[in-house]
Amino acid sequence: MNSKIRLPLLLGISVFVVAASAADKQLVVHMHEHYGLVTAIQKAVIAGNLEATKAPARQLVERPAPPGLEGNWQPFDDAMRAAAQKALDATSLEKAAEATAELGNSCANCHVEYGVEDQFEKQAKPSFDDGAAAHMQRHMWAADRMWEGLIAPSRKIWKKGANQLVETALKPHEIHPNANRNVARMERLVHGIAASATRKKDGEGRVYSYGQLLATCAACHQELGMSPSTD
Repeated sequence: MNSKIRLPLLLGISVFVVAASAADKQLVVHMHEHYGLVTAIQKAVIAGNLEATKAPARQLVERPAPPGLEGNWQPFDDAMRAAAQKALDATSLEKAAEATAELGNSCANCHVEYGVEDQFEKQAKPSFDDGAAAHMQRHMWAADRMWEGLIAPSRKIWKKGANQLVETALKPHEIHPNANRNVARMERLVHGIAASATRKKDGEGRVYSYGQLLATCAACHQELGMSPSTD
């Protein structure tokens, strides 16, 4: 590769540092857009909106490879496109969730290969107040940290999110007036997935846990007829 310099790549609430030559500003722009598309899929799955995953997934499948990459980058590009195609073809939120987790891991593997260092901005911890609203804010905060930990990849960030999600599950009447036993089961499952996720040390294990988490969040939101804010 070319001599490494530090180029900031703003990715939503995150900042990555890319190893690249000074002439590779196009690469920074490309990867910024890439992250935006991947995260758009993740947010749509969490919200339980399968249709909203299709446009960004199609763009990832069809967009050209990033400029400025050297070395054996083709396997990483192939893995990303395969995961994006899986998301595009998904006929259920569960399948879309699996594809999303695989997309995150394809990003992580490329970051390791090309020396991308994560510099995520610290996000204020959510409220620890009682009640469903604060509880669900903690869900979202934890899921976002796990997403960052998957993509970076960073075991520290991953565990920060997973550990936050390990807390006592709410009872049905505490969740929502329309919550039923199935919703309560999914609420318990989310916390169980998190407990297991704290022990995941590699990409494959994180992919499985994160896919489970997304699918469960999506199913619960559909059951309640709610679409949480994903800003």
